[in-house]
Amino acid sequence: LVWIGSDRDDAPRTGITEGSWQWIETIYTDGESVAPANPADFIISFREDGQLGSTTDCNNMGGSYTVDDNNLSVEEIWQTLMFCEGSLEGEYHRGLRAAQTYVIEGGLLTINLEDGGMMSFASVEELETQVQ
Repeated sequence: LVWIGSDRDDAPRTGITEGSWQWIETIYTDGESVAPANPADFIISFREDGQLGSTTDCNNMGGSYTVDDNNLSVEEIWQTLMFCEGSLEGEYHRGLRAAQTYVIEGGLLTINLEDGGMMSFASVEELETQVQ
């Protein structure tokens, strides 16, 4: 499930609901990191109505979230139940559930996690523009 806004322009990104985001990596406080082999498998969109939708390397996910200034809370996530050997979906899911704050700089979204780690995402729309 990926919701993509229909209004596309070259204005700088100012909000988490503007377009879709591709997971690049998660870095933990102990220095360990995890990154998908194919980041395009992990796409998330945050809708203005407080719902989120995502695809992963295995299942589809949906859920709800709240934003207050730059505070982010992913309150609920549901997903389809297919099992995929070697999937990073569990790491991705845990990271989203641990979201505390977010920052958008250019085409990058950083979600800071409650344990001090962070998840990094790239704007799908900006990646597509770079390819053209």
